[in-house]
Amino acid sequence: MTKSEGEVPWDEVNEVCSFADAQLARQLYPDAQVRADLGEQWPPIRLLKDSPKTFPLGLLKRVQQTLAEYGVRSEVTETPDEPPAPFTFAWKGPEPREYQIEAVDKALGSGRIGIIKVPQGGGKTLLASLLVKRLGLKTLWVVHSTDLVRQTANFIKEYLGIKAGMYGGGRKTFGSITVVTAQSLGKFIDEANVREWIPQLLLEDECHHAGAWKTFSNLMRIKTYYRYGLSATPEREGSDQLLLEAAYGHVVSEVEREFLQEEGFLAPITIRAVQVPGKTEGALARWEDVYQAAIVRHEPRNQAIEDAVRSLLDEGRQVLVDINELSHLETLDIPEAILVTGQESGAVRAKIYNLFRNGKVQVLMGTVLREGLDLPSVGGVVLAGGGKSKVKLLQEIGRGFRPSAGKDDCVVVDFVDEQHSITFEHCQSRFKALRDAGFEVPEGVIRDVEVSSEDEALEDIEAIRKQQVALARKLRSRGKQVQEDD
Repeated sequence: MTKSEGEVPWDEVNEVCSFADAQLARQLYPDAQVRADLGEQWPPIRLLKDSPKTFPLGLLKRVQQTLAEYGVRSEVTETPDEPPAPFTFAWKGPEPREYQIEAVDKALGSGRIGIIKVPQGGGKTLLASLLVKRLGLKTLWVVHSTDLVRQTANFIKEYLGIKAGMYGGGRKTFGSITVVTAQSLGKFIDEANVREWIPQLLLEDECHHAGAWKTFSNLMRIKTYYRYGLSATPEREGSDQLLLEAAYGHVVSEVEREFLQEEGFLAPITIRAVQVPGKTEGALARWEDVYQAAIVRHEPRNQAIEDAVRSLLDEGRQVLVDINELSHLETLDIPEAILVTGQESGAVRAKIYNLFRNGKVQVLMGTVLREGLDLPSVGGVVLAGGGKSKVKLLQEIGRGFRPSAGKDDCVVVDFVDEQHSITFEHCQSRFKALRDAGFEVPEGVIRDVEVSSEDEALEDIEAIRKQQVALARKLRSRGKQVQEDD
């Protein structure tokens, strides 16, 4: 409970706890009449609730800052009682590194909620297991794929000697530590309530996904005393950042990638940029059409991808080829590659990953090779899918950070996509994100990008469309008024 002195500016507090999202508002207001009445003026999504005034704990700092700006003093006067620790977990795993112990100490010392920022390869699962051991509480551990349920449960067995419960991908078991997929979280909560399985510690791996509304809504149903998210990339934009902050607050503990590389805990990353020849032809108004023509079906680019893979293989590297769409598999000819698409069973994917770890498979290609997979022997990553997402980009190359015997570094190959103005802007966003993250980008790759005439035309069309909608609404309003006057 928070106590304040002075008149609370509720409108301003409400504003910092709200965000606009028309697409989400359409989902939250499904009634046809309500939607018709609202028209295009969708209300903001509000995280501040009335009667009584409540908001997610992660927004406490944001709210207190707003109150302070208006001269209102506030303090937290009541907190829930700290739960007793019913379990004594013995450590069975490798000796934790000093930075991992310090990261846990700092997180626990900062309060009962927060984000722990750890780069890929920094040992997030081991660090999270240390948290579990220290607190000794019933734990809900959220991951974002069925592959990671099995992988995380295996690590928990290795580190803590405990058989974890697993929920998702056909599994429905509970334990003192239960690993669940975010996709199954809603059903899990319902069943956990029936079983009276009540956790006191919530951990979410790759917690940047809390910025998705469905995940956030389910997380808010879980009333644990402790709540920590772990991610290498907890920086989001717009409403996603507000939801992530609402769920977990701010970064309270951080492990620097540069430190881990200096200490030899992470492999160095080398960026290679491949120029793509050839332009796409014809006017392409939709992004889907641009992507198919300039990325998926662009023969010179696909040839460059195939050449990059073979070059990495000639250097004795094991390679990941990351694509965005399954249709891209049909236009790439890489006979050494084993495909991993998410359509296989979890057991089949686990076997494929083990074959790769054992060196019996040299190339993996697919759409599910980004987050959390423990594949330390990766020596080359080919970013075949394009796009401009910074989070996706850093997750993709993160597979190459992990050190391995005989591995000196990891080479990341990306493409200078000048086939179309949009793909060029996207590739510039990627290379700038790599530069801003501290990687050395080849000279001459990053250039000043101006908005293309096609993009300006599309923006003009969108502006005209909005004007037409506004005019139509005004005319309907006038017509309604005339009818009432009659």
